[in-house]
Amino acid sequence: MGGLRKFLQILFSLLVLLAVVATASIIYPIPYVSDFVDQYIVSNQMLVNTVIVLLSLAFIYFAVALIWALEAPAKSRTLKVSNDFGEVKVNRDTVVNAVHQELLDVKQVSHKDVTVKFGRKPENTKVTVNYAVDKNQAVQTISNKIQEKASLGAERVIGTNIQNVKVSAAPYDASQVSQQGRGQNQARVR
Repeated sequence: MGGLRKFLQILFSLLVLLAVVATASIIYPIPYVSDFVDQYIVSNQMLVNTVIVLLSLAFIYFAVALIWALEAPAKSRTLKVSNDFGEVKVNRDTVVNAVHQELLDVKQVSHKDVTVKFGRKPENTKVTVNYAVDKNQAVQTISNKIQEKASLGAERVIGTNIQNVKVSAAPYDASQVSQQGRGQNQARVR
């Protein structure tokens, strides 16, 4: 979220909070606040209109937020997939396991982390694969192979073409890692 947008949201929230307190002090007497509101806000029609506009905007904002919360789809762990035999519910872990199975062939990489996010439709499913690879390997070729295999594994379970497969490589120097590992495995003499 940008700094200006965050600042405007905070400012709007504070103004709405002040408008609510001012309105509440008219209905229920709050020491010092009710006197201030009577003297400076209620007597000035422009400030009364400002409070009304702020409360109206807050009402609209919270009404839209409530409707969005009720109608927005929950992030589900299952996806309904229609096929020739009817409708099948597919679990997210099933897709992750299928992608992992496809990636077993790729021996050059390690620490394969697969994430799957379902969309509203099966073809909107997002698959993300993060892995570690020696920087001396052909990283682009390996990434293309992993992307192809991840797509194939997800498509095999879901039964439709997956468009959004992202692959991230974390290259490391295998020679340094092996030297550090040998240094730690040496016996200590006291």
